[in-house]
Amino acid sequence: MHKFLLLLLIFPFVCFSDDVDEFTKDLKKQNQELIEMSKTIQDAVKSGNYKDITSILNKGTGNKESNKQNIKKMSETILKVYQNKSEDELSSDLDLLFKTKPGYSYTKKGTKFNIFLTKLLRDKKAMPRFFTLAYKKDKLFKLGMFSLATIVLSILLKIMYRKKGFFKKYVFRFFLINGIRIGLIIYFIGFELSPSWQIFKRVYL
Repeated sequence: MHKFLLLLLIFPFVCFSDDVDEFTKDLKKQNQELIEMSKTIQDAVKSGNYKDITSILNKGTGNKESNKQNIKKMSETILKVYQNKSEDELSSDLDLLFKTKPGYSYTKKGTKFNIFLTKLLRDKKAMPRFFTLAYKKDKLFKLGMFSLATIVLSILLKIMYRKKGFFKKYVFRFFLINGIRIGLIIYFIGFELSPSWQIFKRVYL
């Protein structure tokens, strides 16, 4: 899970060569293991072989606690680059990133998605708190298990209400199941998602 979160964080960052150079320069202040890892990642980015990045993260650089600290330091370094950019500069970078992607009209500079992502990456709490999920596998596992249970519950309700009217068969079941799922998310990872949700509300609602 922590590999996916780190890749999610790295992806827009590594698309700009200047940022990659700044990333490597900044990491020189960190330990030698991180420097070597960042250089390998930079080579993988330049060659376009993103599978190498996944391989690096899977391999790790030491024991579990050491890898945890390394990933934490890398995420902090990457976020620092985002946060040091002005909103306009980061917004333009994201616009360039999505320019050749499908649905560009919904992600270009000035759109709500672009504004949301810009504010999210520059925020001092949102991404750091979200990234702590990488170290809370028990929470994620429990959330996953309870989410699977809601699928079973949905199937059982569908069988129970198969001869009922439209409201119980579809509307009631829909709101009940999704209400439970939202409650589970709030209960298990609400704290980690709270800053991101506040930014989402300010932009979209």
